Amino acid sequence: MKIGVYGGTFSPIHAGHIKAAKSFLTEMALDKLYVIPTCLPPHKDEIEGADAEDRLEMCRLAFEGEEKISVSDIEIARKGKSYTVDTLRALRDEGELYLLCGSDMFLTLESWREADEIFKLAGIVLGRRESDTAMGEELKKHKAHLVNDCGARVFEIEFDAIELSSSEIRERIRLLRPIKDELSPSVRDYIYENGLYRDGDMPLLSNVRERVRTMMGKRRFLHTLGVEREINFLAGIYCPEKREKLRFAALLHDITKEYDTARQLELCGTYGIEVDERLRISPKLFHAQTGAYFAKTLFGDAVDKEVFGAVRYHTLGRAGMNLSEMLLYLADYIDDTRRFDDCVELRKYFYDGLSKAKDQKDRYVCLLKTLILSFDMTVSSLENEGAPVDTDTLEAREYIRKELEKYTG
Repeated sequence: MKIGVYGGTFSPIHAGHIKAAKSFLTEMALDKLYVIPTCLPPHKDEIEGADAEDRLEMCRLAFEGEEKISVSDIEIARKGKSYTVDTLRALRDEGELYLLCGSDMFLTLESWREADEIFKLAGIVLGRRESDTAMGEELKKHKAHLVNDCGARVFEIEFDAIELSSSEIRERIRLLRPIKDELSPSVRDYIYENGLYRDGDMPLLSNVRERVRTMMGKRRFLHTLGVEREINFLAGIYCPEKREKLRFAALLHDITKEYDTARQLELCGTYGIEVDERLRISPKLFHAQTGAYFAKTLFGDAVDKEVFGAVRYHTLGRAGMNLSEMLLYLADYIDDTRRFDDCVELRKYFYDGLSKAKDQKDRYVCLLKTLILSFDMTVSSLENEGAPVDTDTLEAREYIRKELEKYTG
């Protein structure tokens, strides 16, 4: 049996790690690959942002369904500082061992605890990336030294590595910047659901987030966090001064979404919301109105007129939509947890347009065009289903069209 060993902190495990593992498995024709999150690296006193159990679970999620890849808790269960030589000793009876090393690790192998024993226990596999070209001569000399002077068995594999760093991803999560293909969806959802890498968050938002978590199921909560991330990014482009306020609105926008019709009608009675024919035909429309009023009840003056309006009109839109209402409407439509074809298409349309924008006027025009397309999609979908189209949506589309004409003629 050819057994691969791939260790690291994996905080968090990302697409680059996954691609490296699969390349290692294929290029070395391994029978089995162990991915081993370290408990604590010898050169560190702590690992930033996630404890050992969280990192272990993220690795398990990342490689779920991979028959030849097994995530091992051997170093975490051992506790304390993790030394590769101890891990290799524990695995040596399973077969012929091969240890994957990146270029930086490869150049420091001799300094590792009992390096001579490591060379006896495992073949060393240098994983080279295109970006390693500049240090090619140094790697070549060091390989010769390890083979000739240290008795190491050294193999090389090359793979088109994804240039990512876990520290960069942690920073993007902390700042609520969009995460796309850098993390597998299951790992990304785990991070957001468990609030990892979110140090320094505002106390109000942290408190609201935990309150909202108790008011909805896991899937709805992950969508809510996705809308918060999306609107954080949008606010940074269009109105940075309102970023925290809009994140607050995003967290509140679906707080009554999962209430049944009886509970929605009860809230309508409490808040004096008129239950017209459109609500009776489409009960899912209740939540935008009941949610806005209920949020006001829960959080008082923190839910000001702007936050209230953003929550109130995030589903249908309205004539005279202000910027906050536009942004929450769009964030709800295109957040990265949505997999519907229209949502994926609209997200691509918006970001493609945004990438071509030269100034703030272009960015606003891009927003307006995207909103018009979203209303068109909604109307088309409802008409195809034979369902009525709400007048608020039609009026919102017409209003946005007129707004667009002001900027484009």
